[in-house]
Amino acid sequence: MQYHSYWHQYTDHHHIGHRLNWLRAVHASMQPHLGTGGYTNGMDPELTDWPTAYHGDNYPRMQHVKAAFGPGELFTFPQAVSPRPAGQ
Repeated sequence: MQYHSYWHQYTDHHHIGHRLNWLRAVHASMQPHLGTGGYTNGMDPELTDWPTAYHGDNYPRMQHVKAAFGPGELFTFPQAVSPRPAGQ
């Protein structure tokens, strides 16, 4: 499940605050029913422990793949899989 609210650069900051509070409240109210996982293609900058939420037990394996095929980290962003050298 994803929760969305949209605004643009001219949206009043007070209004943005209300939207963010609404998103947080909906997320908190649904968490007991849906768990703590997350949707990888809908990154949530406030998600704690995002490697587990997005990838579960697969995260270390994904790190090995990234180290093998993307060691220069051409594709990176704040919640991107970080490469893990072989043998670790």
